[in-house]
Amino acid sequence: AKNGTPLKAVQINYGELDPYLWIPGGCEFFSKKLSENGIENELTKMNWGHVVPNDCIPTYFVPFCEENFKFED
Repeated sequence: AKNGTPLKAVQINYGELDPYLWIPGGCEFFSKKLSENGIENELTKMNWGHVVPNDCIPTYFVPFCEENFKFED
């Protein structure tokens, strides 16, 4: 937003088994507030704890970025 380019997409992922209970709650709250303010977002609850498994990068993060962000050379 600082340079005048709005966000095109917001992805929020969290582990339902995270021992830090404020993280799942905070992610749900943040997603709700974004939606209430007309900001589209993708909230994904995963069956993991606090550490993101390596297979999530190619499975979720890379496809999301490829779909929503254009990177110029």
